[in-house]
This record gives sequence, C-alpha cells and structure tokens, in this order.
Amino acid sequence: MGTIRLTVLVAALIAGACAKDPSSATPPAGTERGACYGNGTCNDGLICLSDLCVRPPSADCVQVARKVGYLTLSNYARKEQREAFEGRALAACKTLHLTRDEGNCILRARSRKELAGCPKPLAAAK
Repeated sequence: MGTIRLTVLVAALIAGACAKDPSSATPPAGTERGACYGNGTCNDGLICLSDLCVRPPSADCVQVARKVGYLTLSNYARKEQREAFEGRALAACKTLHLTRDEGNCILRARSRKELAGCPKPLAAAK
C-alpha cells in the first residue's frame, strides 16, 4: 500500500514539474525571441535568424564614442570637453542599440562626411 502511494506521489510531482509555465509562453511575432513576420522581418532593432527575431550583436560603444569624438571635436578641445562629449556619444550609442555593423561603419569613417553616411552616425551626441 505504501509503495502505491509513493508511486502516485512521484507521478504527480513529475506531472507538475512538466506542466507548462505560463511565463514561458511564446512571445508575439516580430518581437524578441518571437517568430518572424511572414515576410521575414521583425520589429525595429531586431533581425530574423532561423525564423526567430533576435537582437543583433552590439557595437563597441566605447570605441564608437572615441571615434565620433575624434572626428567631431577639434584637436584643441579641452580634456573635460572631450570626456563630456564622449560620454554623451557613449550614452547615445547604447540608447540607439547600435549594431556591430552600424558601429563598424562609424569606426571605418575617416571624415565627418563619411561619418554622416553611416546609418546611425551619432550626430545627436553634440
């Protein structure tokens, strides 16, 4: 009799552990970790890989901020001015969720004109 109760108890525990957790529901289409839309796209800031919407790799915002400062400020900018500018550029890079590709465009830029040609040139950091 005790063995049967133990077996029923173990079976109930296993069934409870295997029940779906409501918090693990599938995210809506187009959102992070959700299915891609039928046309293979996702909401802004996400890309479709293997039929799932994912956030692409991030840019190295520290390097991006330094590069934008180098291209934007004069060589004679005071250290405090440069640090403040680069801090704003760093915050903008993170807020805009620059992707690695967008950041690489900025890092490759050799002039303000080339910088302006990047998808998200961080001009708002001024």
